[in-house]
Amino acid sequence: MMNFRLPKLLILSALLSLAACTNTPSLDTLKKVDASNNAAVERLITPVAKPEIVLKPQFHQGDTVIMKVYRFDDLAGEYVVNSNGMVDFPLIGDTTVLGLTVEDLQSELTARYGESYLQNPNITIKRIEKIEIKAIAGEIVIDGPVNKPGVYEITENITLLKAIAIAGGTKILEANTKRVYLIRQSKGERLVAVYNLKEIRENGAFDPPIAPGDAIVVDYAEVSMAVREFIRSSPLLALFLR
Repeated sequence: MMNFRLPKLLILSALLSLAACTNTPSLDTLKKVDASNNAAVERLITPVAKPEIVLKPQFHQGDTVIMKVYRFDDLAGEYVVNSNGMVDFPLIGDTTVLGLTVEDLQSELTARYGESYLQNPNITIKRIEKIEIKAIAGEIVIDGPVNKPGVYEITENITLLKAIAIAGGTKILEANTKRVYLIRQSKGERLVAVYNLKEIRENGAFDPPIAPGDAIVVDYAEVSMAVREFIRSSPLLALFLR
């Protein structure tokens, strides 16, 4: 029995060795296969680029809507989104603004004014985000024809209207309340914005928040050449715009 099995085992072993030699690739072949496989693996594991989703800013409570209507200046104005997320626009009344983008609101107002009041209205909308100044501590300067000009320490959130009140209000015969300059230093640049105090008081126009370091200059009824030159040398930029 042993003499019969031994040749079979030897033959089987020889056949397996031959097969291994036949199927084993050379070193060069292995390198080529590895390189090819790596490239294929890289293609498989490379993540597929997802489409970029751009979220446009939406109106929130406290934001300001700036509306301009071509050839109808009486409808233009600045309107604050109230606690109900609405704005009381001229003629059309309360309109839900909360959650809308600038483009959404522009389309809606164009449609509503076009239905009953204007033919092919050309309406432009801008958004001013509500600014919340969290850390208040510092000095501000209030100058011009106010009753108590000077440097004031602020320790709470105040707006332009309140700052003027702190300085004792404007001088009736001397102040031009339609031109109040808010001057702010930002990143080494002096920014100047002009506000109409009369519109803020009487019509609820945007009342800007005041930050430490700001300077408020009330214009004179007859602007001196020095004041004109000072304002002309500063970039007139609308503060708080996004």
